[in-house]
Amino acid sequence: AARPGWVPWAAGAVALAAAAAVTLGVLTAGADDGSGDAPEVPVGVAAEASLDGDPLPTGLSIDREASYDPASSTVDLTVTYSAGGSPLTGPFLEVLPAADGGECPGSISWSGAQARANNVADTGVLADCGWAVDVGQVPARGEVAVTARLPLELGVDSEEELQGWLEGAAEAGETALARQTSDDAYPVQRLRGVEVDVAPRVDLRTAGGAPVQYTLYPLWGGEPDLARPLLAAPVTGSATGVLTAVAGGLDGVELEGCSALRFSGDGLTVVASFTGPCFLRAQVGELRVSPRARFTVESRGS
Repeated sequence: AARPGWVPWAAGAVALAAAAAVTLGVLTAGADDGSGDAPEVPVGVAAEASLDGDPLPTGLSIDREASYDPASSTVDLTVTYSAGGSPLTGPFLEVLPAADGGECPGSISWSGAQARANNVADTGVLADCGWAVDVGQVPARGEVAVTARLPLELGVDSEEELQGWLEGAAEAGETALARQTSDDAYPVQRLRGVEVDVAPRVDLRTAGGAPVQYTLYPLWGGEPDLARPLLAAPVTGSATGVLTAVAGGLDGVELEGCSALRFSGDGLTVVASFTGPCFLRAQVGELRVSPRARFTVESRGS
């Protein structure tokens, strides 16, 4: 049977209406909801980054891992401190800058350590966004891990930005420590060596031998720090704070020298027993870069 003449026209009208509805939906999908604010779209994605540090002359290694949560715009940072053959004691300097170089992140929460903002008046180290992180003692051939949660805004390339932030934070800390060439703050991260000082001549006056007076000076990167010796003979009292931090105390000091020298039971008292050219060398914790101090033992009669 023939269809009524109005049917094709009605079907066409329905199709046009449907197409218009679809078009309207596409156009309004990205519009605001009438409140004047565009719908929030998460920026970036969850990301992870890591950075392993090279061992320092004191035996300290610092490894860092970070994870980013775009929903809360926070970073969880884990810092692992590892020691070589000698125990090491903090505090250690950590720099936690803003991702865009702006103001330092606020509301940082730490776990596994006592942390306070670095105070240049106390440490002499100028470090923007720096923290003094005290983990107590890192045992010999052991490690201690601490975590920090901080607000951080990353963009759409969050993984690349997080890796860049982690590397930049480590570099900022190293730069701040390298600028400081005096005082004795953060010694485990800053100490580069030890210099042994002995008078050029030791007078052998008695058959029992002559005591060798020596001094161990720290090297922070340049000349020896004559104002703050690590150890001086004759050894009395307890170890200095720096010696305790980098070597665990007096037990972390080892001396060796020429055959003319005799050493006490604790190894810290040195006596010259016969004449001739001689030397004295020291190892402090893992610091094995101490040069020999050369001197001459001369006889001056009884």
